[in-house]
Amino acid sequence: MKKGTRDSAEFWIDMKIGDAPSPEKILIQYFALRDPSGTYLGCLECSQKISRIQSLKGQQRLMD
Repeated sequence: MKKGTRDSAEFWIDMKIGDAPSPEKILIQYFALRDPSGTYLGCLECSQKISRIQSLKGQQRLMD
């Protein structure tokens, strides 16, 4: 990202969290932060448990 060849990267891992009986699927994403002229300033890391997201079925609309 620092070289300007990409603006984001992501990967996922299985991680045991606390006393949970089984590992949780964790999605880790990195996003390049650049100033208005495109100079690399650093990156933002976002991590979230996605096990529940992976099990979603059908649709859930905002007003449902």
